[in-house]
Amino acid sequence: MSYSESKHYGKIAAGLVDKTGEHRLVIWSWAAEKVLCGIKKDALLKIRRADAQGPVLASFLQKLKPESKAVLGGFSLGANVVCGALQNLPDKTSLRIRTVLLAAAIDSGSLSVQGKYSGAVSKTEKFLIYVNPDDWVLRFYPLLKGCRGPEAVGKAGVSLYGQPAQVRQKVKSVNIQSSLGTEHAFLKSLKAFTADKNGINLMTTDD
Repeated sequence: MSYSESKHYGKIAAGLVDKTGEHRLVIWSWAAEKVLCGIKKDALLKIRRADAQGPVLASFLQKLKPESKAVLGGFSLGANVVCGALQNLPDKTSLRIRTVLLAAAIDSGSLSVQGKYSGAVSKTEKFLIYVNPDDWVLRFYPLLKGCRGPEAVGKAGVSLYGQPAQVRQKVKSVNIQSSLGTEHAFLKSLKAFTADKNGINLMTTDD
């Protein structure tokens, strides 16, 4: 997604989340346009770029006032940015963070105790994951890491293997297959999130 596209989608996103109460919306944009020939090479480059943004976003979040509330949302490869930021936050962060992942293009085991983002969930109050088993883009995700690579969280769901109960209980998965069909679409995913009671509760309640 280009910078201009990010601004365009950001304005639409603002309209969708306005109903959730007073807030400040921040759109985090990085170079995600297609730059290489070949889908696999281009996707792997985008993953590396997304990985590099995680620590930068973590630094931004640490500049917020102590006890600040933040909802982090990541779509597709944006899940790498969000989870990377959480992974790089201090273990005892004072921020009150809730997270939502839409069509997440990260390994299904990324949040397990031995995963790439093993410490991400523990930095949050709630962690909401939307899953679509029919996502036509994410069906190719395993090919990024060989013929039988791991499935994506956004298609197959998440494994929390080895995580303690206090971490697992923070995570909730919601199947939105009926809303999206085969589509891998940001706006439709966002609309499904803002229309879902779990999404509304994530944005508006303190329980």
